[in-house]
Amino acid sequence: MKIKVIISDPARTGEFANIKLSFEDTSGDERLVDLNISFQTLKDFSNDTKSVAFDFFFLSALIYGIDNLLERYQYSIDGWARDIEVCLPVKNVQSWTDNKSKIDALVTFLTGDYWDITFEDLGDQVLFIDKAKRWKSKVPSYDLAEYTFASLFSGGLDSLVGVVDGLSGLAANTKGLLLSHFDSSSPGANSDQVRIEDYFRRNNDLKDRYTWIQSVVALSNYDNDGNELKKESSFRSRSLLFIGIAMFCVETLPNCNVLTIPENGTISLNYPLTPSRTSTLSTRTTHPFYIKQLQELINVLGLTTILDNPYKDTTKGELVEVCSKPIILAATYQMSVSCGKRGRKMHWDTKTGTHHCGICMPCIYRRAALHKLNLDDQLYGIDIFTTPNAIFDKYDFPALFDFLANNHSTEQIKRTLLVSGSIDFDDLDASASLVERVKIEIKKWIRDKGNDDLKALAST
Repeated sequence: MKIKVIISDPARTGEFANIKLSFEDTSGDERLVDLNISFQTLKDFSNDTKSVAFDFFFLSALIYGIDNLLERYQYSIDGWARDIEVCLPVKNVQSWTDNKSKIDALVTFLTGDYWDITFEDLGDQVLFIDKAKRWKSKVPSYDLAEYTFASLFSGGLDSLVGVVDGLSGLAANTKGLLLSHFDSSSPGANSDQVRIEDYFRRNNDLKDRYTWIQSVVALSNYDNDGNELKKESSFRSRSLLFIGIAMFCVETLPNCNVLTIPENGTISLNYPLTPSRTSTLSTRTTHPFYIKQLQELINVLGLTTILDNPYKDTTKGELVEVCSKPIILAATYQMSVSCGKRGRKMHWDTKTGTHHCGICMPCIYRRAALHKLNLDDQLYGIDIFTTPNAIFDKYDFPALFDFLANNHSTEQIKRTLLVSGSIDFDDLDASASLVERVKIEIKKWIRDKGNDDLKALAST
């Protein structure tokens, strides 16, 4: 599938260039779809539209848009993977052309598709003009030397803990930089971020200790002829965009070159629950191999940002246990959202008052983790401790119960990790230990709260 990127000058000041993604649909008709980028906040902070770091941000936005553009069911070549060919415009074309193979491999691994990316020179194309006639008081001013901590801020539980830990450890007269993305066509993440940040602004320990930069990148729901677009909903490329936004800002900081990516090791590693899931890696957004590949690309591009996940060897339960500010965590954990299926409420028992389905693996990991702090008291769309047992024959439950029932040795777990692929041999011991501990974490949660039938299914 060949995609064409069409760029024209911004329609007005304060807006990004007009970007259209062109493709031929299954009927053979050409369709044009707008990719909308909110850039003024990023420009105010970075004052940059020419560097390799800017290119990285722009490429990540285009890749995100293309990923959303092609719904897998319609455009895959085998039921999942899509074959995507695109030429992306950049300012520093040689830097990207020299690293084509690395970029293709990185995005192919991340989204599970086959990408063939080439590059062309943007030349004199205008991408952004600062908003005209702003009151001076409305133009933010930043002392870049103040920032000694930078972190992704997604609105999830891990992100919440990572930001609280980072801000709590700041030295006097320094600040943290919180970096966010949300897609206006899926606004849930924005609500999560706003709720938590509102608490931060009112908390005496955290207020005035950070700057929050939020960027919006979203593909239109309709093509230029007014026809509704059926978009891909897996958002596999979102982490590349998230990091692209954040790194674009971090590259401007003289006293901080580390970008914190707070994610528990269970989600990052995504150990296959059953043999049939081996090598599927349903999510790769913070997988160690992906982060390693991305860091290598950052380095060869001459950028200085270091990607760091301080929780890569911890379970979600261990992550919340070591939060440096348990009082803040207790006050805010209900504001965070971990669910991977928050918009699919059709079969929920409880459809209001919660953003969590209760049955996806991120919800299971969340509940087991919060149970360690006696905080597993939220409302869920489906509560596995009260719902009829018939539910356990579907969703992720058969795979989960198989995982909990097997008594694999440490060596067997290591072999599974190796077969799953893309695990460094040096990380095997830590990764195997992580798998063993998360199993214990989930079993204890079910043992403490489940009925006899559920305990039997979970082999507790």
